[in-house]
Amino acid sequence: MRALTLLVALSAVAAAPTDGCAQAIELRGVAFWMPAKRDVALDAATAGLSSGPLGGFELSVRGRWLGISADAIGGSLAAPAASGSTDRIARAEARVQVGPRLFSLEGGYVRRVVAGPLGATPYSCARAGAASLIEVGGTGLTARLAAGVYLAGQGVSGATVSGHEIVTSLEYRLARTPLVLTVGYRAELFTVTSGGTQRGETLDGIVLGGGIELGS
Repeated sequence: MRALTLLVALSAVAAAPTDGCAQAIELRGVAFWMPAKRDVALDAATAGLSSGPLGGFELSVRGRWLGISADAIGGSLAAPAASGSTDRIARAEARVQVGPRLFSLEGGYVRRVVAGPLGATPYSCARAGAASLIEVGGTGLTARLAAGVYLAGQGVSGATVSGHEIVTSLEYRLARTPLVLTVGYRAELFTVTSGGTQRGETLDGIVLGGGIELGS
């Protein structure tokens, strides 16, 4: 609810005229599904490869020189049958984009919670990166790319976090409708350092989704 309120507020700001001309505004709401793989879990009791479906959504408002977005993803990942364990993961992020759509800089905040046999562990960190949006004129296709690094953050007491991510997608807007379909790929490397020891994980998978886009 807070994310939606923030997006509505920004849309009002971005819609204000600049130099006598109204800004071109893009508002998007997309839900997605991701058959994910997670390797090398952070908690030693669940180390190894796990897989399962994750679901999520993204809300965004984008003007010519400024954008803001919020997304969340989560679900359960089943480890190999021999271990009999299930990991649950939830991740939320809010970020701001500054610059033209072709290439803009990003800053944001990431909150991540991993739950397994040893309980739930929250992690948080800042994120810095860049994004690009390329419209293939006349085809209804838009290519989106975002890459970022996790800056020093916090997890359990005495631990720090770091890592990076890349998200790509190809989006098709149906003719004469606000409906969009997306297909892409998401990959994350997340590392926790505690007592001089590093433990990391990778999370990646194909992303399929659809939603609504207004303006552009």
